Amino acid sequence: MPQNSGIVKSHIGSPIGSPIEIEIEIEIEIEIGSPIEASGSWCGQRCQLIFLAITLRQHSPTLGVSRNLYYTSFAEVFMHRLSSLLLPLIFLSCAGNGRATLTAAEGRLIDSPGPTLEIVTWDPAAKTGAPVLRQKALKAAPLLRADRLKIDRLMRATLKLSGGVGLAAPQVGLPLRIILVELQDPAKTVITCLDPVLEMKSPSLVDGYEGCLSIPGKGGKVLRHESIQVKCLSLDGRVKIYESTGFEARIFQHELDHLDGVLYSDKLSGDLMPIEEMRRLRAAEKAAAEGRDNGKDGE
Repeated sequence: MPQNSGIVKSHIGSPIGSPIEIEIEIEIEIEIGSPIEASGSWCGQRCQLIFLAITLRQHSPTLGVSRNLYYTSFAEVFMHRLSSLLLPLIFLSCAGNGRATLTAAEGRLIDSPGPTLEIVTWDPAAKTGAPVLRQKALKAAPLLRADRLKIDRLMRATLKLSGGVGLAAPQVGLPLRIILVELQDPAKTVITCLDPVLEMKSPSLVDGYEGCLSIPGKGGKVLRHESIQVKCLSLDGRVKIYESTGFEARIFQHELDHLDGVLYSDKLSGDLMPIEEMRRLRAAEKAAAEGRDNGKDGE
């Protein structure tokens, strides 16, 4: 019968402060279609199975779960003695890999008492700035829920203060695949997307003006897909699908680029210009379009 399997390696520092580290490799297999296998997302499911297998090893080894535990540098009897203390730590490390995608500095950043985060910048002319803006961001799903909520709160406060319509985690120094997008509904709802993927895009392209909080004081025209479909995870891990067109689709595409280290200045269909000039040209084009819609020539 087909089976799912997962392997996790975890380094856990000694809880008593010694320099000893324990490396644990756990392999789990479970039959597809079982209640546990169908209980949730693959990541959550894998972690549930690992925790179950460890407890089964002590309490009910006869149940139908196949698992192997490999110990390095420690006798099995020593592991059994420490199991009551280590199991919670193993589970926390497994459940979403904890802070596996955060460095110590990034952890301190989201734990800082400030209400907002600093927006990092890039100078396209000098090709210098925050390196995080030029890196491919890491998956956000493995984060602890508490960390997701902290990042979301800080990013939302930062976006609101900035007056922008979108924000990506790399823009606040976090190399994670998280974006905020202000939907163009009447309520201007701001959504949080974890690990977003551009699933579909229209063949039709449209030019439009863009600015960026990470390239302050500048703007320019960029060619984007007119309509798109984005698949992502919500903060609670639910799959969400958004279909957008027009300006909203442009916001999504702009923020998605940030997750791959791409800036709108890399895609300009014209020159980078002062933001005031961009706004003037955009307003003039909008007035001309409205004039055409009203049967006028726009002059």
